[in-house]
Amino acid sequence: MLLNAGVREKKIAFVAVKAYAVGFYANKEQLPNDWDKNFLVEAHTQTFAGAFEKGLVVKLARDVSGALFSSALNDELKPRLKSSPEGEKILSEFGKLFQNRKLKKGTTVYFTWIQPDTLYVGVSDGETPATPNSTFVSGFFASRLFDVYLGEKSVSPSLKASIADHLHV
Repeated sequence: MLLNAGVREKKIAFVAVKAYAVGFYANKEQLPNDWDKNFLVEAHTQTFAGAFEKGLVVKLARDVSGALFSSALNDELKPRLKSSPEGEKILSEFGKLFQNRKLKKGTTVYFTWIQPDTLYVGVSDGETPATPNSTFVSGFFASRLFDVYLGEKSVSPSLKASIADHLHV
């Protein structure tokens, strides 16, 4: 179930430009009872890392090279990985998934985190991919990727706020 969505904006020459929309999906019935009240306070800790299947869906608002998309994500992930050997290796593999792609407006990137440690990544310019393009077996990496969007220093504050609003309704 889509819990809500937000927008990722980038500043280009002092102008905020919409880069992509991002949605957060989860099975609401699997969420802990106190998840909604703790979301804003603890999203950067264990709350969003709870034992329930969750997904992020990114839909591009403009054409971008896979290398640029990967570089932007890497810039956000590197400080969160804190130079761990596991993180650096996975980050390198993760970047290869996008490097030689041309991501057109409307391309969708799917991140599905199956607890405790499996992250599926799919890239599609049409229908939802039947199988993921890549699988990463690292709860550590998955939690850091989700922290990019849901953590204390979210790249999409509107996503985090809209989820909180939705859960309090």
